Amino acid sequence: MQRDTIFISYSRHDETACEDLVRHLRVILDEDSPLLVFSDMRIETSEKWKLKIESEMGRALVSVFLVSSRFLTSKFVGSVEIPIAVIADHQGLAKIACLYLAPVGEFKRKVKTPDGELITFRLSDYQGINDPKRALSGLDDHEREELLARSAAEIVRLAKSHRDALVEAEQQRQ
Repeated sequence: MQRDTIFISYSRHDETACEDLVRHLRVILDEDSPLLVFSDMRIETSEKWKLKIESEMGRALVSVFLVSSRFLTSKFVGSVEIPIAVIADHQGLAKIACLYLAPVGEFKRKVKTPDGELITFRLSDYQGINDPKRALSGLDDHEREELLARSAAEIVRLAKSHRDALVEAEQQRQ
């Protein structure tokens, strides 16, 4: 399966932040861009939403976690989206990028890979796009827009860089 997607994982309570990030990503990515942006807001009526999310995560170059306490306590995020992203990261298939919406405490989860390996995911092991101490919730409107613009640029840079690395690895295998 081709990996060409920036997948945004968030809590429904943080939908405005997701919409804002998508807007900034669209500024950078033109209509002809080979990179796609997906959040569950793109799921159409009558689609099987869980299968759609799992399918799009399977295409992700980057899974962007919009981190807040609501995100970290979401049952669906914790049982589906975080494990899929962590396994893809562990396998070298995708990257994880954390954008801190609000300060959060230490978070870790055990994730079982398809071959039964147990890996520990610690949020603090991943360099965030922003410092958790400078989360979106503590910024004024101008600072918030600046951070979202920088975040979108960094996410696109990461997706392109990882896509290039995957292509190069595939060429070396042939």
